[in-house]
Amino acid sequence: MITPEVYEEFRNDVLEVINNQELFTEPKIKVLVKQMGIGKSYFQGKELSPQLYKVFYNQKFNIRVAPKNETCNDGIFEKETVVDGKKYKYRDITHIKDSSMMDEFLSDCFDTDNIYIFSITHARFSNHFESFLKYAENTVLWIEEVHEFLAVGDPGSPAYGFGTGYRSGFDAKVALRLREWMKINGRVLSFTATATPVSYTHLRAHETRHDLVCRLLLE
Repeated sequence: MITPEVYEEFRNDVLEVINNQELFTEPKIKVLVKQMGIGKSYFQGKELSPQLYKVFYNQKFNIRVAPKNETCNDGIFEKETVVDGKKYKYRDITHIKDSSMMDEFLSDCFDTDNIYIFSITHARFSNHFESFLKYAENTVLWIEEVHEFLAVGDPGSPAYGFGTGYRSGFDAKVALRLREWMKINGRVLSFTATATPVSYTHLRAHETRHDLVCRLLLE
Protein backbone atom coordinates (compact mmCIF):
# COMPACT_ATOMS: atom_id res chain seq x y z
CA MET A 1 0.00 0.00 0.00
CA ILE A 2 1.31 3.42 -0.97
CA THR A 3 0.89 5.90 1.87
CA PRO A 4 0.84 9.69 1.50
CA GLU A 5 4.03 11.50 2.42
CA VAL A 6 2.24 13.65 5.01
CA TYR A 7 0.92 10.51 6.73
CA GLU A 8 4.44 9.08 6.92
CA GLU A 9 5.68 12.37 8.37
CA PHE A 10 3.00 12.28 11.07
CA ARG A 11 3.63 8.61 11.78
CA ASN A 12 7.37 9.24 12.11
CA ASP A 13 6.72 12.17 14.44
CA VAL A 14 4.74 9.93 16.78
CA LEU A 15 7.27 7.09 16.61
CA GLU A 16 10.10 9.54 17.29
CA VAL A 17 8.41 10.48 20.57
CA ILE A 18 7.39 7.04 21.80
CA ASN A 19 10.71 5.41 20.87
CA ASN A 20 12.59 7.99 22.94
CA GLN A 21 12.01 6.53 26.40
CA GLU A 22 13.44 9.54 28.20
CA LEU A 23 11.05 11.87 26.39
CA PHE A 24 8.08 9.50 26.38
CA THR A 25 8.19 8.90 30.13
CA GLU A 26 8.95 12.51 31.05
CA PRO A 27 6.12 14.02 33.17
CA LYS A 28 5.01 16.34 30.40
CA ILE A 29 2.25 16.15 27.83
CA LYS A 30 3.71 15.38 24.43
CA VAL A 31 1.75 17.40 21.84
CA LEU A 32 1.77 16.37 18.18
CA VAL A 33 0.70 19.15 15.84
CA LYS A 34 -0.59 18.34 12.37
CA GLN A 35 -3.38 19.70 10.23
CA MET A 36 -6.55 17.71 9.57
CA GLY A 37 -6.84 15.20 6.74
CA ILE A 38 -3.42 13.57 7.09
CA GLY A 39 -4.57 10.20 8.45
CA LYS A 40 -4.36 10.80 12.20
CA SER A 41 -7.58 8.89 12.88
CA TYR A 42 -6.41 5.97 10.75
CA PHE A 43 -3.10 5.86 12.60
CA GLN A 44 -4.82 5.97 16.00
CA GLY A 45 -7.31 3.30 15.05
CA LYS A 46 -4.96 0.90 13.25
CA GLU A 47 -1.36 1.46 14.29
CA LEU A 48 -0.88 3.40 17.50
CA SER A 49 -1.76 0.74 20.08
CA PRO A 50 0.54 -1.95 18.60
CA GLN A 51 3.34 0.60 18.24
CA LEU A 52 2.94 1.57 21.88
CA TYR A 53 3.09 -2.06 22.96
CA LYS A 54 6.46 -2.45 21.25
CA VAL A 55 7.98 0.11 23.63
CA PHE A 56 5.74 -0.38 26.67
CA TYR A 57 5.28 -4.10 27.39
CA ASN A 58 3.45 -3.52 30.68
CA GLN A 59 0.71 -1.64 28.91
CA LYS A 60 -2.86 -2.77 29.61
CA PHE A 61 -4.97 0.28 28.71
CA ASN A 62 -5.05 3.03 26.12
CA ILE A 63 -7.42 5.78 27.23
CA ARG A 64 -8.32 8.32 24.56
CA VAL A 65 -9.74 11.46 26.17
CA ALA A 66 -11.68 13.96 24.07
CA PRO A 67 -13.61 17.16 24.82
CA LYS A 68 -16.78 16.15 22.94
CA ASN A 69 -18.91 13.03 22.52
CA GLU A 70 -18.70 13.51 18.75
CA THR A 71 -14.95 13.00 18.88
CA CYS A 72 -14.78 10.08 21.29
CA ASN A 73 -17.60 8.29 19.42
CA ASP A 74 -16.12 8.74 15.94
CA GLY A 75 -15.86 4.99 15.28
CA ILE A 76 -12.14 4.77 14.46
CA PHE A 77 -11.55 1.63 16.54
CA GLU A 78 -12.46 -1.92 15.59
CA LYS A 79 -14.04 -3.91 18.40
CA GLU A 80 -11.22 -6.45 18.33
CA THR A 81 -7.96 -6.80 16.41
CA VAL A 82 -4.94 -9.09 16.66
CA VAL A 83 -1.46 -7.83 15.76
CA ASP A 84 1.60 -10.07 16.11
CA GLY A 85 -0.36 -12.40 18.36
CA LYS A 86 -1.49 -9.62 20.74
CA LYS A 87 -5.20 -8.95 21.07
CA TYR A 88 -6.48 -5.37 21.25
CA LYS A 89 -10.06 -4.78 22.34
CA TYR A 90 -12.03 -1.55 22.09
CA ARG A 91 -14.77 -1.24 24.69
CA ASP A 92 -17.50 1.37 25.06
CA ILE A 93 -17.64 2.22 28.78
CA THR A 94 -20.16 5.06 28.63
CA HIS A 95 -22.80 2.84 30.25
CA ILE A 96 -20.73 2.45 33.42
CA LYS A 97 -21.93 5.11 35.82
CA ASP A 98 -21.01 3.77 39.25
CA SER A 99 -17.42 3.90 40.55
CA SER A 100 -17.60 0.42 42.04
CA MET A 101 -18.76 -0.97 38.69
CA MET A 102 -15.88 0.79 36.95
CA ASP A 103 -13.41 -0.64 39.48
CA GLU A 104 -14.74 -4.14 38.88
CA PHE A 105 -14.72 -3.72 35.10
CA LEU A 106 -11.13 -2.44 35.00
CA SER A 107 -9.98 -5.18 37.34
CA ASP A 108 -11.51 -7.84 35.11
CA CYS A 109 -9.82 -6.31 32.05
CA PHE A 110 -6.47 -6.05 33.81
CA ASP A 111 -6.49 -9.76 34.65
CA THR A 112 -6.55 -10.75 30.98
CA ASP A 113 -3.71 -10.86 28.45
CA ASN A 114 -5.45 -8.29 26.24
CA ILE A 115 -4.86 -4.58 25.77
CA TYR A 116 -8.02 -2.48 26.10
CA ILE A 117 -8.82 0.80 24.39
CA PHE A 118 -11.37 3.29 25.73
CA SER A 119 -12.49 6.54 24.10
CA ILE A 120 -14.16 8.89 26.57
CA THR A 121 -14.83 12.55 27.31
CA HIS A 122 -12.82 14.62 29.77
CA ALA A 123 -15.90 14.73 31.99
CA ARG A 124 -16.09 10.94 32.20
CA PHE A 125 -12.34 10.72 32.76
CA SER A 126 -12.70 13.15 35.65
CA ASN A 127 -15.73 11.35 37.09
CA HIS A 128 -13.85 8.04 37.20
CA PHE A 129 -10.40 9.48 37.74
CA GLU A 130 -9.70 7.55 40.96
CA SER A 131 -10.59 4.27 39.25
CA PHE A 132 -8.35 4.96 36.25
CA LEU A 133 -5.52 6.26 38.43
CA LYS A 134 -5.12 2.81 40.01
CA TYR A 135 -3.89 1.59 36.62
CA ALA A 136 -1.86 4.64 35.61
CA GLU A 137 1.38 2.66 35.60
CA ASN A 138 -0.05 0.43 32.86
CA THR A 139 -1.84 3.07 30.79
CA VAL A 140 -1.11 5.48 27.96
CA LEU A 141 -3.31 8.57 27.80
CA TRP A 142 -4.19 10.10 24.43
CA ILE A 143 -5.62 13.61 24.67
CA GLU A 144 -7.56 14.74 21.62
CA GLU A 145 -7.95 18.36 20.52
CA VAL A 146 -5.54 19.56 23.16
CA HIS A 147 -5.90 23.15 21.92
CA GLU A 148 -9.26 23.14 23.69
CA PHE A 149 -7.44 22.99 27.03
CA LEU A 150 -7.30 26.78 27.08
CA ALA A 151 -9.74 27.04 29.99
CA VAL A 152 -8.71 24.16 32.23
CA GLY A 153 -7.04 26.55 34.63
CA ASP A 154 -10.24 28.54 35.06
CA PRO A 155 -12.99 27.77 37.57
CA GLY A 156 -15.05 25.14 35.84
CA SER A 157 -17.44 24.67 32.95
CA PRO A 158 -18.69 28.28 32.50
CA ALA A 159 -15.16 29.50 31.79
CA TYR A 160 -14.59 26.60 29.39
CA GLY A 161 -17.84 27.42 27.61
CA PHE A 162 -16.80 31.04 27.26
CA GLY A 163 -13.49 30.04 25.74
CA THR A 164 -14.74 27.36 23.34
CA GLY A 165 -18.35 28.27 22.59
CA TYR A 166 -19.97 25.28 24.28
CA ARG A 167 -20.26 23.87 27.78
CA SER A 168 -18.41 20.81 28.99
CA GLY A 169 -17.85 18.74 32.08
CA PHE A 170 -14.46 20.37 32.50
CA ASP A 171 -13.74 21.60 35.98
CA ALA A 172 -10.90 23.48 37.61
CA LYS A 173 -9.24 20.22 38.69
CA VAL A 174 -8.43 18.92 35.22
CA ALA A 175 -4.87 20.25 35.20
CA LEU A 176 -4.32 19.05 38.77
CA ARG A 177 -5.51 15.54 37.85
CA LEU A 178 -3.18 15.35 34.87
CA ARG A 179 -0.28 16.50 37.00
CA GLU A 180 -1.11 13.83 39.56
CA TRP A 181 -1.32 11.21 36.80
CA MET A 182 2.05 12.15 35.33
CA LYS A 183 3.75 11.76 38.68
CA ILE A 184 3.00 8.06 38.22
CA ASN A 185 3.34 7.75 34.45
CA GLY A 186 4.42 10.44 32.01
CA ARG A 187 3.25 8.50 28.95
CA VAL A 188 0.71 11.09 27.84
CA LEU A 189 0.29 11.92 24.15
CA SER A 190 -1.92 14.64 22.75
CA PHE A 191 -3.03 15.69 19.30
CA THR A 192 -4.17 18.93 17.74
CA ALA A 193 -4.78 20.33 14.28
CA THR A 194 -3.99 23.83 15.57
CA ALA A 195 -0.70 24.93 14.07
CA THR A 196 0.21 27.20 16.96
CA PRO A 197 -0.09 25.59 20.39
CA VAL A 198 -2.21 27.49 22.90
CA SER A 199 -0.42 29.15 25.79
CA TYR A 200 -2.89 30.03 28.53
CA THR A 201 -3.13 30.04 32.32
CA HIS A 202 -1.44 26.83 33.56
CA LEU A 203 -0.33 25.66 30.12
CA ARG A 204 2.88 26.53 28.29
CA ALA A 205 4.04 24.98 25.01
CA HIS A 206 7.62 24.57 23.77
CA GLU A 207 8.22 23.76 20.10
CA THR A 208 10.85 21.27 18.96
CA ARG A 209 13.23 21.76 16.09
CA HIS A 210 10.65 20.23 13.75
CA ASP A 211 7.87 22.64 14.82
CA LEU A 212 5.68 19.54 14.82
CA VAL A 213 6.18 17.96 18.21
CA CYS A 214 5.64 20.13 21.29
CA ARG A 215 6.07 19.33 24.93
CA LEU A 216 3.41 20.96 27.01
CA LEU A 217 4.35 21.40 30.63
CA LEU A 218 1.76 21.69 33.37
CA GLU A 219 3.50 24.02 35.75
